[in-house]
Amino acid sequence: KNLKETENKYKEISEGVSDAMQNLESDRKELDTLKNKLYELQMQNKDVDFKITSIKDRILQAYKIDLDISCDMPRETDKSILSLDIKRSKERLDACGTVNLVAIEEYDELKKRYDFLTQQQNDLVCAKESVHEAILKINRTTRKMFLETFEKVSQEFRNYFKLLFNGGDAQVF
Repeated sequence: KNLKETENKYKEISEGVSDAMQNLESDRKELDTLKNKLYELQMQNKDVDFKITSIKDRILQAYKIDLDISCDMPRETDKSILSLDIKRSKERLDACGTVNLVAIEEYDELKKRYDFLTQQQNDLVCAKESVHEAILKINRTTRKMFLETFEKVSQEFRNYFKLLFNGGDAQVF
């Protein structure tokens, strides 16, 4: 009788263990499924974050609006205030006037003109320096030649003075 009771208990426990093992296996499969779903959701989250960052960058480049700063605004902002802000911004934009579509071409022409005039100025400065150096050289040469000639004239004057006045000494200043 004890043996039968023990066998019955053993069967119950065995069936319980078998059920528990089946439940455990089922739970493991469910856990694996949930892990796969979690991984997929994380990948989707990363993809969405990348797309958001990309959109923010394009908005920043196109409209010069940093959404990270703009997103700090309270969500409960009154629509009429936002409409008024948009209206003011449009008025300020209109006040700037139209866009000069030929500005780049005008800039290129003015740049060429500026470069040309700058080159002309540089040429004139170089020419001025050359003329100044030439003048200095001419002055040095002229002064040297004048002093040499003056010395010769002075020497000859002394000789003629001695000859004309039978002696004596004279100088030219």
